[in-house]
Formats: sequence, structure tokens, C-alpha cells
Amino acid sequence: MNAVTILTQEHQKLRPFLRRMAQTCDEENPDALNTVLEMAKTALNADLDQHIDLEDNRVFPHFAQYIGSDRVKMFIDDHRQIQSVRDKLYSAETPLRRSLALALDEMLQEHLDREENMLFPAAENEMPSEALELEPD
Repeated sequence: MNAVTILTQEHQKLRPFLRRMAQTCDEENPDALNTVLEMAKTALNADLDQHIDLEDNRVFPHFAQYIGSDRVKMFIDDHRQIQSVRDKLYSAETPLRRSLALALDEMLQEHLDREENMLFPAAENEMPSEALELEPD
């Protein structure tokens, strides 16, 4: 299957969790935020780490061969920052969680948008379609 399609579909699965997290932060209800974070735990931890691993270790190195490593590096660097904020969020005491949740939402939304509006179109424009096919593990 096309790597861009797979990654975009994974982004779309994550976005509802981010929307709910941001909405809950707007309500300024710490208990509700803790509940949302618990419900989103798999999506924001294991699923997100698996997605990042796929991008960092399989897809982006392949993209870099065609569009240049400098165009891919900032997205990989973003992943480390996103994971760091996410880890702080899940280990933080309740009073700090709101600000960390808002920071994570902003970082992730911006990152997903940049991938979908900059990196993925560049790959689709500069790579042969067969090179965009993701090889099975």
C-alpha cells in the first residue's frame, strides 16, 4: 500500500483524540482531562510510538533518498520533541497536565499538518509511484 496513504490514515485516527484533549482543556476540568488522557493513552503512547517508528525507520529514510535528508530531518527531530512532551504529560501531576496537554496538541497538530501539506506532497511529486509503496515487514 502507498506509504503516504497509510501514514495519512494513521494521522486521521489520532486527530479525534487530540480534538477531545483540546476541548477538555478548554473546559478547565482537571478530572475530565485525566479521564480523556486515560482513554487516549494507547493512541498517544503505543500507537503513536509505532507510527513514529514506521516513519523514522522505514518511510522517511526512503523518502530522504529521493527528496533529500535535510527535508526529512526536521520531521524526525519533531518526533523526539513530541515524545518528550507526551512523556512529561503522562508523568506530570494534575496541575501541570493542562499546559502540557495544550502544548502536545499544538505540537502534534502542527506536525501532522506539515507532514500532510509539505512532506507528503513533496514525496508524491518527486518519487516514482512504485517507490511510495510500503514493503511488508
